[in-house]
Amino acid sequence: MSEEIFVDASAPFVWSEKHPLAFFKSNLDNTFLYANRAGRIAMDGDRYRFALIRNRKKESTAGGGTQVVTKGGLLTTQIDVSAVVGTPEDEAAWTEAIKRDSPFVPPNIERLKLRPLGLRGGVMTISGLEGLVEHPEQYRGIEVGMQSTVPITLPLTGDGADTLWRVLGTPVGMPITVRFDYKYDACRPGAHYRITADTRKVYEYFGLNTVVAASWFGFVTGRVDISVVCEELTGSGALTIEWIAKPEGFDESRIKVMEESIVAAFAKQALDLMVEDVVADPQAPDPDGYFGGVSVKLKSFDKVQSLSLSGEYKENTISTETYSYAFTLGQLRNLDPRVYGVDVAGENEVPISVNLGRDERHVRGYSCQYGYRRPDGIVVSAHADALGSDGLMLNGVIQWDPRDPRPEHAEIQFAADWNLLAWEDYANKLQPRVGDSGVLFTYTPGSYVRTVGVLCDFAKAAPGTTAFVEWRTVLPPNPDGSRPKNYDGSFMYVGAGPAAEIDKHIIEFPYRPETVADARFEWEATLVTPDGKVWSRSGSEPVERASAVLAVRALLKPVPDNAGGAPARAARVLAGRR
Repeated sequence: MSEEIFVDASAPFVWSEKHPLAFFKSNLDNTFLYANRAGRIAMDGDRYRFALIRNRKKESTAGGGTQVVTKGGLLTTQIDVSAVVGTPEDEAAWTEAIKRDSPFVPPNIERLKLRPLGLRGGVMTISGLEGLVEHPEQYRGIEVGMQSTVPITLPLTGDGADTLWRVLGTPVGMPITVRFDYKYDACRPGAHYRITADTRKVYEYFGLNTVVAASWFGFVTGRVDISVVCEELTGSGALTIEWIAKPEGFDESRIKVMEESIVAAFAKQALDLMVEDVVADPQAPDPDGYFGGVSVKLKSFDKVQSLSLSGEYKENTISTETYSYAFTLGQLRNLDPRVYGVDVAGENEVPISVNLGRDERHVRGYSCQYGYRRPDGIVVSAHADALGSDGLMLNGVIQWDPRDPRPEHAEIQFAADWNLLAWEDYANKLQPRVGDSGVLFTYTPGSYVRTVGVLCDFAKAAPGTTAFVEWRTVLPPNPDGSRPKNYDGSFMYVGAGPAAEIDKHIIEFPYRPETVADARFEWEATLVTPDGKVWSRSGSEPVERASAVLAVRALLKPVPDNAGGAPARAARVLAGRR
């Protein structure tokens, strides 16, 4: 998929108090991109996709009696992270909100062109799990990619399940916050500047202005003005911007706006390094059912004092930035325990949750068989199917013959059928342990699809220039020893001069997280000028870190005439095509 639209990073984004969105000026006339500022809970009709399950069993007491105790449990839910589809009335209201806060909308424009911001490479961090799960640190920095809903299933300790059960049905809300970090692509006018930052002053500023810090991650109480943040950071000496070469054609008012954008990007990068946790703020608003009212906890200063936040920036025209927002269960209040709570109390049963994310873009359908193997070898199982456009959140029990011991492992056979026929479908067999919390199986389709943005300015080269970008995967054997399908492709460009647009091409391919540690993504970019000179750049990185290919002329290196390999091959191929 190729397109020529980017965030214009010379202009700061716009927040609206009335709408749960952030708006970004694009490089196209009268076109803005928008993104959610919080997650929503997924729905089945008028019911949340949410359940709290306790595994309760009888135990003997010291006095010879019995008591029912909670052995463990499951919290299962799905967060809707799909882009909002606005009605004409919505888009008119969004346009008015942008016009109030952005100087880049001509007064005669009644309706802007509005498109979802192209996000990719989602990473999820869940906080507030201390005392609820055994290893809360395992729920930080989890790859989730991009899909419509992100499934979450947490194996709770006995105490954790009882703690959340006491909250269920009350106005208190659950103390769990989910943070999402995504990548997006931005373009900048040619400029050269130096940032000098005082780490202590930056830290102290965000420590005193916690609402400002939290606003980069979700909803906050009150209004945050980027121009004021810029004035306060630069006025306090926390940050200075020294221009070495200003963008061509920018007057002083436009330079001031670009400085606000630079400070906004700097603040986000600094906060990503300084924030320890994003936590729920019950006082913050949650408009239109979005649960994203947050505050932040900064790391102690001794953990960040050695950070170097200064740097010199000679813009390469295009770059990849980070966008974050949150979802908090702290604003999911007064849930009816009869609807959203389940006690599994039978001595010969444990809860099971099958949680499959909704992803109409990538997944045609799911098939899942789950159960256990009896001591005599007979498998007792049930089956569930679902469309990718629906996903599935199924909660039930694994029940065995009372005369048999509790099975040590469950058996799950799962398959995901991709929409693209060229993709090799995913199938797997698992034997998860049957523990006190129960059995859980979660499938997040976005974490099985890698999305890479190819950002290229080759079309801006002189007429007569020919170039291409080639990519490939090198995937290791599957867990069963079979060879996986590898994927490759290429894009060709013809120089059209400086007036041409920068191009963004999105690459997607499936992979297996079980073997991703040994999987690689490789690419080569080659450009041949009209005088026959060859320029090239290549890269090879782990698939799990692949996010963007920056194929820009400023980063290419000349290729000697006697060099072999792909660049020389490319030169011969391109010469034959001209």
